[in-house]
Amino acid sequence: MVRSVKNQSSITHVTVSMVINSIVSINEQEEKIELLTWTTLSWTDEFLQWNPTDFGGCEMINTLASNVWMPDYFVVNL
Repeated sequence: MVRSVKNQSSITHVTVSMVINSIVSINEQEEKIELLTWTTLSWTDEFLQWNPTDFGGCEMINTLASNVWMPDYFVVNL
C-alpha cells in the first residue's frame, strides 16, 4: 500500500506510545521479562479528511485496518 500523503517526498510523523499492561513472566537467570503491552500509533492520513457538513454531519467512520495505510514498525530488545 502506498503511503497516505499527497506529496510522496513529504515526511509522515508517526507518534508511538506503549503502555505496560502487565508483567507476564520474569526470568532472572536468562535476564528476560515478558510483558503484555498496548501499543498505539497515530499519524495524519491526508486522504481520510472531509468536511462533515458535506456528508450529513458525519465526523467519524469505522473501517478495517486493512483498508488504511499503516507504517511498518517492529520492536527489538526493548
